[in-house]
Amino acid sequence: MVPSTTDFPGNIGILDPDMLLKFNPSLRQADQILVAYSGGVDSSVLLFLLASLRASGKLAAQLRALHINHGIHQASRDWASHCADFCSQLDIPFEAVRVTVSPKPGESLEMAARNARYRIFEQKLGPEWLLLQGHHQGDQAETVLYRLMRGSGPAGLGSIPPQRPLGSGRLLRPLLPFSRESIMTCARTNALCWIEDPSNTDEAHDRNFLRSRVLPLLESRWPHAGAAISRAASMCREADKLLENLAKIDLQTVQAQPGNRLKIGELTRLDEVRQRNLLRYWLEHWSLALGGPRVSHTLISGIQQDIIPAAEDAEPFLQWAGDNSTLFVRRYRQQLYVLPSLPQSEAGVWNTGDSLALPYPLGTLTLSPTEGPGLPMDRLSQIEVRFRSGGETIKPCGRPTRTVKNLLQENGVPPWLRPHVPLLFCNGELVAVGDLAVSENWWCEAGNNNGRLEWKRADLDCGY
Repeated sequence: MVPSTTDFPGNIGILDPDMLLKFNPSLRQADQILVAYSGGVDSSVLLFLLASLRASGKLAAQLRALHINHGIHQASRDWASHCADFCSQLDIPFEAVRVTVSPKPGESLEMAARNARYRIFEQKLGPEWLLLQGHHQGDQAETVLYRLMRGSGPAGLGSIPPQRPLGSGRLLRPLLPFSRESIMTCARTNALCWIEDPSNTDEAHDRNFLRSRVLPLLESRWPHAGAAISRAASMCREADKLLENLAKIDLQTVQAQPGNRLKIGELTRLDEVRQRNLLRYWLEHWSLALGGPRVSHTLISGIQQDIIPAAEDAEPFLQWAGDNSTLFVRRYRQQLYVLPSLPQSEAGVWNTGDSLALPYPLGTLTLSPTEGPGLPMDRLSQIEVRFRSGGETIKPCGRPTRTVKNLLQENGVPPWLRPHVPLLFCNGELVAVGDLAVSENWWCEAGNNNGRLEWKRADLDCGY
């Protein structure tokens, strides 16, 4: 059986073209390979080995190299020239792309540069193309240790995956089974030249500290520490996959529709560990779908300790914010919701000949002609749209007078949406509460000029 990049048998002493292909058999089937080429020793060795495989006829794919110039270092132009020269020697088409790195508030320069790189990678990858990066066993060990210090779970400790989808292609890291020493040996044996980024020796950066101080100390005691940590990362990825599969099974009975809701009664039938696993999976899915921030252990604990056991008449919620959005976990009528924040609602005048667009996700109001019962359109050419301030009442057709507050409760409108339900007034009189109720004074049983009121909203984001 040919091993894949997920198999880490230990420190592999030899890195040559055949060993690269042995541990990455998927390279044989590739048609187009794009190498992320920084000019450092790792990507230089990778490019050299691929060129060697192509020259021997063992690799049929077309090779290209892509260099991202972040413009951060003063020597970045020289680096790009070096990369172009090396690719020319190997007869590999080369492209350099200059990007502007502008960190957002709370974002590090390193993360901003990474995000800029990956945007370019996605743009450049064609369908079914492979993007190859030079991450190796030492990078994997650094990442595991770094995430361990941050308290990551199995997903985080799985660290650098050997491959994953990226854009319309796939990202592959064929050097992951190989140690830093084997890469250096390969580079020196073949008299390769590469770039040394001086920032890689700055121990103010956590990863550099782990690389220069911690890993050498571990390897002085346990020579195969890098390989062992890589195996542990592989097992963490497997454990995370099993946890994901379990969450999908539990979700079948716990999830309510639409999918950003969970049934609390079914959720609490699970033990606390399975609850946390399901909550993490569910929240991460919807956080991604709604453009929200990452899910923390603190958030999940807060749901278990504060939201789920809250009194029936309570209105508990938790919020967590990222750079661009804030999401809420709320509880109502024995269901958990994950929702975005709702916009500020402002009063205005509605010309009923057109639809009225409310701020997203509150939808639109429309008064459409109907031959059946409805509102008298000739008397309602303009409507004042307001929102609850307290004390409003309405007498729905054929029913006793109700406060708007009670009407919304009876119709199951969740508390967070009630301040955003449009109240329609004409000449100072409340005509309708959204499309939930129409005043008896304004209801026409039959007529040629009646209108049917509709409030179309994004149920998923409003929670109703």
